[in-house]
Amino acid sequence: MFLNLVTKSLRNSSITIHSNQFTCAKVLIPRIGCLLAPPSNDNFLQTRSYAARKGTRIKRAMEAKKRALARKMLPKPEKRKFTAGSSAQRIQVLRSDPTGKPLPPDDVYFTEGFTVPSYSISDALSMHRETHSSTIFGLESNLLHARIEVYMKAKRKTKFIDGFSSTVTYPFPFPLQRRSRIIAIAKTVEEQEAAKAAGAILAGGDDIIRNIKSGLVSSIDYEHLVCHTDMLIPLTAVRGLIGDNFPSKSKGNFGTDIVALVKKFAEGYDYQCKKNISQDNFGYIDLAIGTLNMEDDKLAANLLALITDSERHRPSDAPGQFPETVWLISPETEEKFKIKFWELSDKYVDIFESDKYKDQVEAILKTVKAETSAKV
Repeated sequence: MFLNLVTKSLRNSSITIHSNQFTCAKVLIPRIGCLLAPPSNDNFLQTRSYAARKGTRIKRAMEAKKRALARKMLPKPEKRKFTAGSSAQRIQVLRSDPTGKPLPPDDVYFTEGFTVPSYSISDALSMHRETHSSTIFGLESNLLHARIEVYMKAKRKTKFIDGFSSTVTYPFPFPLQRRSRIIAIAKTVEEQEAAKAAGAILAGGDDIIRNIKSGLVSSIDYEHLVCHTDMLIPLTAVRGLIGDNFPSKSKGNFGTDIVALVKKFAEGYDYQCKKNISQDNFGYIDLAIGTLNMEDDKLAANLLALITDSERHRPSDAPGQFPETVWLISPETEEKFKIKFWELSDKYVDIFESDKYKDQVEAILKTVKAETSAKV
């Protein structure tokens, strides 16, 4: 209080201090100067933090224990389980149920009590054509899809084949809306010009590799990349930027004939083998193999080409037969017919009627049974 009064009085009065009149001026001048300094905007608040009393600390600890106990007593949120009604399951293709049920005695039957019969390719096509005829849907040239259920088991007991993507060249092509932008990498100028003439949107050598490295060319600019064998080593410098489009033997996108490579992917049909999220040993391929107005032999040849091409991505030591079941589907209707695909080649058999693939059939039945019980 006294110090505040002295400060106010010194500020209100004009005082001149001479060092030769006061012997203690050298001591007082700095202090008085501090008192006469204009007030600053900074407010300093002295704080002291002391430990709480022992009783308060014990009380706080007991309250924390009560809160922790209350959290434990709350019902735990249920984990989201994979069920048949979930959105993830609805977009999945389910494996057909080969449980050894009897064949239907008539053309009209409850599907739950009988095994779905297998038809020849000609019979399945005739049924689809009847439904899509001019008297019913009027879609005589509608697309015909093949859905191939495949066995994704690898050699080791706990290993399975991953999903893959590929391109198939049909012996009998048909019009299908698709986009195939191809980049060709070759060493000589002659090969680069030939690749452009064959359908590549961009062809070059080291210049394309530099553009990929700098980001001028990215994966969104093309669907396929083909490479001459002479450029494989320089191309490894940008392998991480190319990703899945990097040349590999299974994809078949490198070789010595750059023109044939470009034509293969320009005229080919892209497809994917997708895995079912609830069954590790089950995958499926869905791709159009032609139109309903094509001849039966041509459609059968395209189907065999698709099955043969898909087997390139399967390890040679994998057990069992790769294709399990093949369905023929034509959009605009939900009808699908299981066909006897083993009639296309002597390489394939009906695994559910053959003693050669007993282990595979047992694994399939076990997986289907486990999924059925999970739904219940």
